[in-house]
Amino acid sequence: MKIAALLSASIALGLASCSTDSPANSGAQTYRVSMEIVERFPVLAFRINDLDVRLALDLGSGTSLTLYPEILDQIEKTPTGETIESIGMEGVPMTNPVYEIPRVQLGDVVYRDLLVRQDDHTEQHRKDTIDYRGTYGRVGRGLFEDGKLVIDYQNKSLTIIPPDVSEKDQGICHGIELPLATEKKSLGLTTLVQTDIGGIYAVWDTGAPGNIMPKRTTDSAGLSLQARDRFETKKFVINGHEFGPVRMNVWDVPALPPDLQALLGYWFFSDKVVCVDFPRDRLYIHFPS
Repeated sequence: MKIAALLSASIALGLASCSTDSPANSGAQTYRVSMEIVERFPVLAFRINDLDVRLALDLGSGTSLTLYPEILDQIEKTPTGETIESIGMEGVPMTNPVYEIPRVQLGDVVYRDLLVRQDDHTEQHRKDTIDYRGTYGRVGRGLFEDGKLVIDYQNKSLTIIPPDVSEKDQGICHGIELPLATEKKSLGLTTLVQTDIGGIYAVWDTGAPGNIMPKRTTDSAGLSLQARDRFETKKFVINGHEFGPVRMNVWDVPALPPDLQALLGYWFFSDKVVCVDFPRDRLYIHFPS
């Protein structure tokens, strides 16, 4: 299995986020959902209409759900007539049809009349991903962006905090406060990081199998590194807090936006509890005891 092919599912460029309804039964409570970690990818179990489907959690995607045709062919859906134009990590333009699905369930949370997009990667890519981690698409940050989301790799759990939850219950979203770089919001969950090579914009991406630095970033810093090399920055400061040293894998991924200078993936999430406060453009980080 080619890792580059897996990452291609992680970020699609120029996406318009599909709109989502709030959970139909959100009420004033939080929802904790079990999560698997499969080959460094977080995986969630969904019930889409009457079909059980495993999807990878991919915060690098701005949409709600992106489903393989193999799943869409089996479920009730309504074409919206809309499409999303995107560019995959391989640099290939893609046209993704958008559908409305009556019912999507994650744990005890039910979403009604959800807009989802069809994945348009190659049949071979889809087959590799199904074989590699048993997933048939991905769930992006668009499904959760009206509230907060707590991601805990060590305890293999995801906690959904709807916007109408009380302040007391929202206290589970705590820790070191890291403001997101709203000027780079189009890239995703982006923070400005001070490193050994200067300031860089890094995107927090659960769809990345590691911490990744595009080769052009190291080239711009005057480092003589090749694709698949590793680069360690002892300094890794976000909003005055030191998280270094951090090891980055150097990848040659020219399809990434030019102002995206790093991806923080599995190795950055694996030892932290990360809460994303979408409405306030904040992350909160703490280390489990």
